[in-house]
Amino acid sequence: MDQQTNEIKKYLLRGSLQTTAGGNGDDAHINQITDCYSLVINSDASYAYVSDLNNNRICRCSLKTLGDVFIIAGRMGLGNELNYLAHPRGIHVIKNHFYVADTGNGRLMQLPLPQEPSEQRRLERKLRKEAEQKQNEQPLSSQNGSATSQNNIAEVVTIEKSPRKSFFNQIIEQIDLNLLKNPAFTLFAVSNFLKNLGFNVIYNFSDDLANDLNVTKNQRIYIVMSVGLSSIFGRLIFGYIGDRKSMNRLFLFIITSIISGVATMVAPLSGSSIFLHIGYASLFGFFSGGSVTLTAIVLVDIVGISKLSDAFGVLLLFIGSAAALGTPIVGGLRDAFAHFPQPFLWPYLIVGSCTVVSGILLFAIPFLQRKKSSDDHMEIGCDAFYSAEDIPSQEQLQKF
Repeated sequence: MDQQTNEIKKYLLRGSLQTTAGGNGDDAHINQITDCYSLVINSDASYAYVSDLNNNRICRCSLKTLGDVFIIAGRMGLGNELNYLAHPRGIHVIKNHFYVADTGNGRLMQLPLPQEPSEQRRLERKLRKEAEQKQNEQPLSSQNGSATSQNNIAEVVTIEKSPRKSFFNQIIEQIDLNLLKNPAFTLFAVSNFLKNLGFNVIYNFSDDLANDLNVTKNQRIYIVMSVGLSSIFGRLIFGYIGDRKSMNRLFLFIITSIISGVATMVAPLSGSSIFLHIGYASLFGFFSGGSVTLTAIVLVDIVGISKLSDAFGVLLLFIGSAAALGTPIVGGLRDAFAHFPQPFLWPYLIVGSCTVVSGILLFAIPFLQRKKSSDDHMEIGCDAFYSAEDIPSQEQLQKF
């Protein structure tokens, strides 16, 4: 901490220095510390907490990301309850709280540390549920208003000593199923479920398919190898293309899904030629790898970056369920069609068709997004932001 230049610096290897926050930083967002007094670094050395005496506030500076400074208490902090520090000097961080010596007001204060966005959303959902429960309990409490204070105390104790929630209930609380009210996201989740029914089929059954089609044993290893190599190139190339602003990422995702589905459908028609097997495997690996890379990018376009973590968790629930079901289903169908000349023909056609359909369904997403945006459009009056007492009446306006 350099008090002369008001900078937070980090020593690098060979004695070099790097400014991470304050005075002469390389970004406008970090030039906001004018009187550094005390500095505390958390246990994993990811953040530094600085008391800014001149601005009467506490700042959190990231030691890993240049320019990541967040005002957690004091002037210009988030929320009116944070604007009450005067000459904060000593800082001490313990777990989820930090303690500040507020010398201007002569007091020691305990304040919570800022939480990650996903944790904030989880707490917001929990508070909304508690508020709804209280609203539902109010009519019952009004009917039973003659109850004694001892009964009220007993009720409070009963609520506090309720049994702990099971593991599955805690998992359900972490999942924001309200995202399924977004029709575009729901369609995207269903599409990924259909696509991942056959995603692992090529990896798991390509050797068995080649064996049924009389491919030489020592040549079969090249099939799975070609899937892996082409998948690497597909992820890199489609990741680069999808990063272009002028590119329609949803259309790219649709193309990759349809082509990987077609590659799955034509796999049983490869015969005993190892080159045809390598051809469908490379085609599947290249485009399926591209679809994996584009999944998170398209998801951001649908739900926004602020809901990415919650939406990706719900999406992985669909993807994992499909991946767990797809391989046993194909194996069971293969045994059911064992008396056919090509036992894998119909299983591959079925899961390949599901993958093709998953891509075709996504053509409806732009229409669903336009419909949702038109439904969400509404007029907002000034009474939505101010109470009735704050809005002047006609008589008060005439006085001016």
